[in-house]
Amino acid sequence: MKSLSLDLGSYSYKACYNQIESSYPAQYARGARSVIGQAFTALPQMLRCEVQSPFSGPYPLNFDVLTQQLTDYFSILQVDPTQTGLKCTLPPFTPLQIQKEFDQKIFEMYGFSSLFRAPGLYFAQYAPDVVEFAQTNASYAIMDIGNSQQTLSCFAYQNIIQSSIRRNDCGGQLLSQQLGQSLKLSEQPLLKKSTDTPILLQNIFQLLMTSQQPIHISDSSISFQKHDNSFEFVDKSNFYDLSNSFAKPDFINQLGSLQLVQNSVHNTPSVIKQSVKKVFLTGGLTKFAFATRIENDLKSEFNVQIIKGEENGILKGIENFDDEKVKVKRSEYLEQGWEVCRRRFW
Repeated sequence: MKSLSLDLGSYSYKACYNQIESSYPAQYARGARSVIGQAFTALPQMLRCEVQSPFSGPYPLNFDVLTQQLTDYFSILQVDPTQTGLKCTLPPFTPLQIQKEFDQKIFEMYGFSSLFRAPGLYFAQYAPDVVEFAQTNASYAIMDIGNSQQTLSCFAYQNIIQSSIRRNDCGGQLLSQQLGQSLKLSEQPLLKKSTDTPILLQNIFQLLMTSQQPIHISDSSISFQKHDNSFEFVDKSNFYDLSNSFAKPDFINQLGSLQLVQNSVHNTPSVIKQSVKKVFLTGGLTKFAFATRIENDLKSEFNVQIIKGEENGILKGIENFDDEKVKVKRSEYLEQGWEVCRRRFW
């Protein structure tokens, strides 16, 4: 079965097709719909045509944007997800969703239509209840620990603060498994000079797995070939194949997953450490047994709560919201508050 996974994140989006992963930078400043379009159109033409075919699928999609935006974009492409077998899944929650939920509660309680445009000093002087409410209910962080990148998102003092740390060797797992299998199982010569294959292959793996310095591989200096497909190590951004997965990063390192988590916490801005009361762990690494070790390591700095599934909801564990204090109707918020969120975050 063919497999396509699009992971659209705040910092990057990845496309993995038949165990071939490509990664591209993304900026939500251009809008969520634009990010979806870039991720989809950056795929190879053959893959895009296959996805749009009514006979293709199933293709599971994983993304960090709302379902409606993805549906709207596919409608522009005249693609019916139900006809292509596309499956849309969301993470347990996203910072944007939490921001909107919190914005709604603040708006309903205090009636501020431009809450996030007022300085903190204003709230301290004229609305101290808002400051107390924010610190009580929104002083938490989301640590998304993935195999290749970990992002810590904190919503504190009416602001979203994010810090991210990447594992630039793309986990090393991709290199050792997917590239390794491609090389070992290839039925054609791996390198242009077959006599140098064992030595070059050994040097390449040693270089990628151990080097702590920037690595620059000249254009077309090494070429791998498997069946009818040619994969080259190149330093160009317009290649969407194996090259972008493990040869493109400027710094190759071999950090372990646990060390990566520790570095992420160590590099967390002090304002987050001072204000955060809870940390929710999500992401691929939480599925492994050593997630307990990660939790224990973080307990010295944070109050950690593991989130393992979508069924937990967006605000699981945040139970201090007072639903009784409603000063405006929800329809009024949707009419006015949505515009505030849209201008700030979209």
